[in-house]
Amino acid sequence: MGGPASAVCRTSRAICGFSSLKPARTARQRRPTVHGWDLAQATGQPALFPDRLAEQELAFTRHALADLPAGRSPFGPPQPVATDAPAIDRLAACLGRDAAWHTPSPGSGA
Repeated sequence: MGGPASAVCRTSRAICGFSSLKPARTARQRRPTVHGWDLAQATGQPALFPDRLAEQELAFTRHALADLPAGRSPFGPPQPVATDAPAIDRLAACLGRDAAWHTPSPGSGA
């Protein structure tokens, strides 16, 4: 009973509703990846993440969000972003972040 296959296919109740989940490893990767992007943007630093990781997280996120009932996403609506933008920016935009936003420069009055 159980094993890796059942863990992958298990249905789990989440705050946002029922969803078929991939291994928890992917969800645990998305949080530090996206919050790392948030922190980089807020501190005016580049968000340096391996493209392969960001692409993997973007694919997982799109699939997971598509499985949610309408209006049950815990994220803001996807934001526009260039199709050739870095994968990390496309992931952030998919989760409702404005990929074009940058922290104001010191002394800019913003």
